Amino acid sequence: MSSFARLGRGKIMTQTMNKLDLSKIDEALDEMPLNRTHYTVFFFCFLLFFCYGYCLQALALVVPLLATEWKLSADAFGIALTAAVAGLGVMSVVAGSLGDRFGRRPFLILAALLIGLGCLGTALSTDVTSLALWRLLSGIGLGLSLPNGMALIADFVPTRRRVVAMTLLSGGVAIGTIAAGLLAPALIAAGGWKLLFIVGGILPLPLVAIMYFWLDESPRFLAKKHGYTPALRALLERMNIVVSDLGQAESMSQENAKTAPTTASMGRYLPLSIPYWIQCALTGTFMYGLMNWTPVLFLNAGASEADSLRSVAYLNAGGFAGGFILSMLLDRSKDRVLFVPAAAFAFAAAVYLGAGTLIATAGYSVTALFLGLALGTSFIAIGLASRIYPSEILATSIGLAAAIASLGGVAGPLAGSWIVAQGFPVGTSFGLLAVPAVVCVVAVLAVHFINKRFKR
Repeated sequence: MSSFARLGRGKIMTQTMNKLDLSKIDEALDEMPLNRTHYTVFFFCFLLFFCYGYCLQALALVVPLLATEWKLSADAFGIALTAAVAGLGVMSVVAGSLGDRFGRRPFLILAALLIGLGCLGTALSTDVTSLALWRLLSGIGLGLSLPNGMALIADFVPTRRRVVAMTLLSGGVAIGTIAAGLLAPALIAAGGWKLLFIVGGILPLPLVAIMYFWLDESPRFLAKKHGYTPALRALLERMNIVVSDLGQAESMSQENAKTAPTTASMGRYLPLSIPYWIQCALTGTFMYGLMNWTPVLFLNAGASEADSLRSVAYLNAGGFAGGFILSMLLDRSKDRVLFVPAAAFAFAAAVYLGAGTLIATAGYSVTALFLGLALGTSFIAIGLASRIYPSEILATSIGLAAAIASLGGVAGPLAGSWIVAQGFPVGTSFGLLAVPAVVCVVAVLAVHFINKRFKR
């Protein structure tokens, strides 16, 4: 007989079993308090996502300088600006599937290496073609990091705290983009535009060695793919989860892991995925459309240049605050968890419809803050995957969601360009966004009711 014991909050829970039930590992991980292992894994992933945000933002900051130095027009850099996003979108799909099959850890280490090399290579670029190729390499690294980093955090963190943890992790990207903007003037003044990318290339390289030696693989992945191995035992013991009588438990669990059928597949979840993907595409459209065109819409409405520039900071701050509030509500919700984002999209629709009135009565800064709060739905969009899909296909599902959101990232700026070209009043311009926001309400409610049928 083997016994399974969980140590946490000073309490020992023991269950006697004839063979190791791997579902008990899931149960123990969900019930235990956060400890040093959780925080260490989160810290490493947060640093990687910070580098992700820095790398993604850096090129947009130096395009005017490059255009002058290389004697080109700014629109000549379009292919280079989209190369990283293209690499991110395509690789997110592939990387998610690879992470579910081979583990999250190796691809996060590779991501740090590629992001660093891509940034350093960008500093060596002498024309648009080489610039685009190095940015594509960076984008591949970004695509490796997003689904596997999110899935690793979701695997470690108890279910009740997953969405909060994943939202905070996405905040690493936002902080990285802000850091690039704040550091750019000083770095460019000190060493030209190349120094911005040299710093961005050096930052993730130490992470390669650090994560190789100290980043743990997902315990849920190890349990379901390899059974109860010594590596899993060591990880569980560091997390205060102990299984005694290793020899018997190990042999039985490895046999079970090899013979147990895998019932989870993306095809089975297609009815859930379609409305979820619609929501991801539209939230990507909101995020990138508002970030790119709100300053222009404000300027056209009579805002000062200072108010226009500050609007992006308010959008980011409001979006992160809104996302954090929503994630807290999501993790406190249970059976009706998806009613929270549905209500949030309804709030967003109201904000978009009332933006013109807000500008007239409260000013541009307050309006930008409310628009940012409405963007909170974009910060939790990927995190919702952890409440829909099982761990076996979580990285795949996150990768697909990220790729679809990146399509929205292309559509948003294009839609914003069309809206600006039409010369609509500012209230009408923002009000048009209420239509896709209402579509998102319907999509999220569809996910909720279809998910209830899956659980029956």
